[in-house]
Amino acid sequence: MATPTYAAYSNDAVTASRLIVHTAQPTHSPSNRSLGCHLDVYGHQLRALSADLLLDNSFEAEQANKTSSDSLLKPWTKLAPAGSRVELDSTHRFHGQQSMRVRVAAAGDLASIANRGQFAHGLSLAAGKSYEGYFFALSHVAAPATVQLSLFDWRLRRTLASVNVSVNVVGALGQFVRFDYTLPPLAAATSCNDDGCAGEFRLSVVGPADVSVDHVTLQPGTWGRFGGLPVLRSSVEALQRMGVRTVRFGGSFISGGDAFIMEWHRWTGPPYARPSLTTPCWPAWRPGHWHASWCASISAFGPFEFLELADAMGIEPVLTTSMQSSPGSLADLVEYCTADADGTSALGRQRAADGHAAPFKLRYIELGNEEYNPRYVQQAAAIEARARKLGLGGQLRYL
Repeated sequence: MATPTYAAYSNDAVTASRLIVHTAQPTHSPSNRSLGCHLDVYGHQLRALSADLLLDNSFEAEQANKTSSDSLLKPWTKLAPAGSRVELDSTHRFHGQQSMRVRVAAAGDLASIANRGQFAHGLSLAAGKSYEGYFFALSHVAAPATVQLSLFDWRLRRTLASVNVSVNVVGALGQFVRFDYTLPPLAAATSCNDDGCAGEFRLSVVGPADVSVDHVTLQPGTWGRFGGLPVLRSSVEALQRMGVRTVRFGGSFISGGDAFIMEWHRWTGPPYARPSLTTPCWPAWRPGHWHASWCASISAFGPFEFLELADAMGIEPVLTTSMQSSPGSLADLVEYCTADADGTSALGRQRAADGHAAPFKLRYIELGNEEYNPRYVQQAAAIEARARKLGLGGQLRYL
């Protein structure tokens, strides 16, 4: 039994009182929504959940930080033998402002791009498990090219798994085509120490060839993902063991000079179809505690992946928006999330076309992020008016 004291105010005078807590005889049950956590879209928190193991899929940070030598800001390493070239290319692009063009002159030579994941600390890869992903490629010559995907332990200098994909000229000459791949089970786990793990992903082009690649991904196989979603099973199971019943997706939507890049409609559809960011290291006005790991990507885990995860986990999502969003835009967001896909709502049909037929179970919306929001009343009124038209009047909660 604990007997803490607190100051109680009565008649403008402070009086001492006691609050007695009987742990064996509780009289009230706290809401399970108090067992929650917070998630931001920029790197260091997002990477705890996202199943995509690579950083900077479409080379956006690479483009924005060309003069930097910081591996946090330039996560791709270029490996090219003499006579070969690996470079960003703005003439041919699929998703980002630029693709990565790999030109290999000599037969049998390999030119590669390599990625060690978040903080460049290296990937932690499991023995006997398969990994998979996809990439988009364009061939510049009328001959098939071989692209080799491999997982490598750079500390022990050994290949753990590899697979070849043929980028053939049918449909790939002059246009980007998606190629899926599955790596065989790894021969061994990556070596790890206090400085991190030594796992490295490599995409190599076998010469002679001239190929552009864009939006490169790597995920664990179904064994490592939760509910078929692009989410790490191990992270979800950790949240479940902790008893987490609420997750707030916020932070990233704080109002500021770059807030427009976080508008909800930019996050709909598959990641490779979303707009590319010209300033991926958000925000441009960087507060004093800013860190390079905050680099954001609209191609990454966003608000709708978050809502899908909450549905799959059976927990309560709290979705944060920007103070700068117009009332009408936020009303559209709620309609997109909650309208029936087979009704009269074009936004409901759009959500279904984007891959989620059932409405999201969204009840709690934070209007503005950790800030005084002078537009709160107008935003809440617009959302509630739209909710009434959808038959959801009085069911949403505004924070």
